[in-house]
Amino acid sequence: MNRQEMFQEYQDLAEYTQELLQKDAQWRRLYAGYARKMLQNKEQMIMKRKMLDNQSHLAPLRCYTTIGVIKGDGDFDFDLRFLGQSVGTITVIDGKPILNVSKKKSETSRREFGYDVGPIDGEVWNVGEKAKAFKAYYDATIEQPDIRPRQPEHMVESALFTELEKSTGIQRH
Repeated sequence: MNRQEMFQEYQDLAEYTQELLQKDAQWRRLYAGYARKMLQNKEQMIMKRKMLDNQSHLAPLRCYTTIGVIKGDGDFDFDLRFLGQSVGTITVIDGKPILNVSKKKSETSRREFGYDVGPIDGEVWNVGEKAKAFKAYYDATIEQPDIRPRQPEHMVESALFTELEKSTGIQRH
């Protein structure tokens, strides 16, 4: 299956999921609660995300956050993903994006993508030697035509966010 066929399959799945969510009022109530909590943390979240955007070029990596993190009252850790698969974490501390790759994420990335940099403990993004090697590794890996995450839903997420960025004009390549 080529990438275009895969994208169409993801598109079909997204449309089907949207239909299901529109039919179920329980999901709308649940997400309304999430939205209220996220709005309470909106300014802090935007500020941290802008610091990250202004100081780094992430592609082909993407920063994600979860509803749980946004609903929380603490720091915002951004999940760094490659083709939808979690490969590290970035936290903005004192205006600097700090990269962490746990031993578990390093091992998973080795299995999934052949990642060979190892765990990273608190290096400034694009400054620390291991952080630079981390970024360079994924820059090279995205060029491999047969690279795919083990779990197809990760590819779905990645494709959807890529298309959303294009349609909203925030693609930064």
